[in-house]
Amino acid sequence: MQTAELLRSVEGDAAPRFGECTLCGGTHLAPAFELADKAGKDVAIRQCMQCSVLVPGYVRHSDPTEATAWQVQLHEQQWEAEGEAEIARLVQDCATLVDSFSAQLGAPAPDRWICEIGAGRGGLLGALKARGYRVVGCEPSPLLCERARRFAALAEDELLLCSADALFDRIEADRWPVRVFFLWHVLEHLARPWDTMRRMAQLLKPGDLVIAQCPLLRTDWLYPEHYFFVTEPALVGLAESSGFEVSRLEYDHERAFVAFVFRRRHGPVPRRAWNGGSAPRVGAEHERVLAIDEIRRLRARIEADTRVLLDRERGLQAQALLLDERARRIESLEVERDRLARALAEQKKHAHVLEEQRLRLQAETELLRQVLITHARGERRSLRDEPLLAMFGLHASHRLYHRWKHLRALNPPVVAPTIRERLVAYVGLSLPAAVAARLTPEDLDHAVGLAAGALKSLAKQGGRLALAAAKKVRGR
Repeated sequence: MQTAELLRSVEGDAAPRFGECTLCGGTHLAPAFELADKAGKDVAIRQCMQCSVLVPGYVRHSDPTEATAWQVQLHEQQWEAEGEAEIARLVQDCATLVDSFSAQLGAPAPDRWICEIGAGRGGLLGALKARGYRVVGCEPSPLLCERARRFAALAEDELLLCSADALFDRIEADRWPVRVFFLWHVLEHLARPWDTMRRMAQLLKPGDLVIAQCPLLRTDWLYPEHYFFVTEPALVGLAESSGFEVSRLEYDHERAFVAFVFRRRHGPVPRRAWNGGSAPRVGAEHERVLAIDEIRRLRARIEADTRVLLDRERGLQAQALLLDERARRIESLEVERDRLARALAEQKKHAHVLEEQRLRLQAETELLRQVLITHARGERRSLRDEPLLAMFGLHASHRLYHRWKHLRALNPPVVAPTIRERLVAYVGLSLPAAVAARLTPEDLDHAVGLAAGALKSLAKQGGRLALAAAKKVRGR
């Protein structure tokens, strides 16, 4: 059964009671404050004006038997997944607890039994037994009792499957020499704790002890299974009204626990509880615990906000790295773009130069073609009167002449057609087939020589004739 279903079953109880204090039975519960419980629900906290305990505003069972059955279901649900390894670790942890109370427990003795009410999973009883003490305890949960016997090495006569009242009856009937009672996180689960304390006082001798620990009011410990939260005045009143005196009182503010040792006083057990009167305020210890609890909540909230900010910072850092990477890529692309632009400019410049060379070579080739055609036809016109030849001499004849000489010097055994083909390929000549067939190497040599002679003659006459010829050519 889930916790919500258990709460609904409590709300359907025929006689639920909230206006009565669980510890002392007082009916005057004054509103104190509100506090969020473990489930995050705001719970009204009231204070008993008779004993000063703090009572959360949960509806609870009025009958002890029903309250015990409800608590059993909740605790079985809470611890049903535990096994041998977890209980073994619990026994080891409880060994430290036993050592901390060694002065109060004394040395193990056959006539000094130690009894635990609500042994649960058997950790404390197992640790006490391992230290040599004679132990006996009770646990109303069949599941927890079976696991404690199996995993904490407890015999059936050491851990009884029964209620606290049944165990008290057995101790009284068999005259077991119980000298110490342990109620470790049990008192706050009892429907009538004052009756339980009085019954233990009746079974103990003067000087015998009750050792207990309870939670202080804090969000972590605020849930329906806890019927009340003790204050220091409440503990003093509980001890005095049930035949004890407070021998030891220790606070663990970090975990919000209070441990106490009650010592049995001389004399009979009182028949009456608190005589009434106004209780003090919440108490310094609870105020300190509440302040620590508030600090813990604020710290948890700050840590959560810090984690969110750190996540955002990491996200921004990742985005910044991505932007830096993109910026580097853009920068590299810009560098590559500039390089390609320079290369393109160089290519354009080179293409312009090549185009100029092509046009000049084309003009030179055309001039030479005209000269060769004229020579092939047998015409012997004066080279000085031919402006085209003058232009040819300015731009090409000197280079062609030296190229021709170079070819002949490098290839003396090469036949004339090969030399002619090289020369024609060099200058890019495009002669008609009939004219080209009539040309011989001697003709080409003669034409180049004529061009060279024309160039020399033009040089002697000065540049004026060449300039006039160039203007005449441009004017055509």
